[in-house]
Amino acid sequence: MTSNPPDTICDPSKPAPKLSQRWRWASKGMIGFLMHQGVENPDVISLAAGLVDPQSLPVSTTQAAVRSLMADDNLARAALQYGTTSGAMRLRKQLVTHLADREGISSDDPRLSPQRVVLTTGSQQLLSLVAEVLLDPGDICLVASPTYFVFLGVLDGVGARAVPVATDENGMQPEALESELERLADSGELGRVKLIYLVSDFENPSGYCLAEER
Repeated sequence: MTSNPPDTICDPSKPAPKLSQRWRWASKGMIGFLMHQGVENPDVISLAAGLVDPQSLPVSTTQAAVRSLMADDNLARAALQYGTTSGAMRLRKQLVTHLADREGISSDDPRLSPQRVVLTTGSQQLLSLVAEVLLDPGDICLVASPTYFVFLGVLDGVGARAVPVATDENGMQPEALESELERLADSGELGRVKLIYLVSDFENPSGYCLAEER
């Protein structure tokens, strides 16, 4: 990765413009570079970019869905129009029903209100929104060690700091978490802790699942 502004932003023959501090933080992320390498070198099997097997992509199913949608003028106009920032209410309600079925609870449970569901274009967009809402520059996020490296890039992008917490085959260790919180309290930094980030099922990259008792 380069720390210099891309040529599309400025004339290379002129002094580089002063870009924002947030740009400098975000430029540390590696996911863009890894995805670029994976896409530009299709004969290479990338173990870092996480690209989907092209043969598994649902081309025919997607084509059929688009044809069906575009065949109805009213549905087509609704699909092509701007939507709300939270996503289509119809889909959010369907997701609430789906989640309620999976969790074995009522779809009327207030924790599963459609108003509390936000649709995103992937995990990174959701993580970015969470970071934007919760983290200020200098804040601390406790993360499982090891953790999802893309999320580390998200934290860099908002100027936050990741502090690792030891894990084992049962996930993040409660004793290690308590110890880290005590250390931060002793150093006067406990007030900067805004978030604990871990994945309960098949943590990336360890593959660990959080034990029920934890």
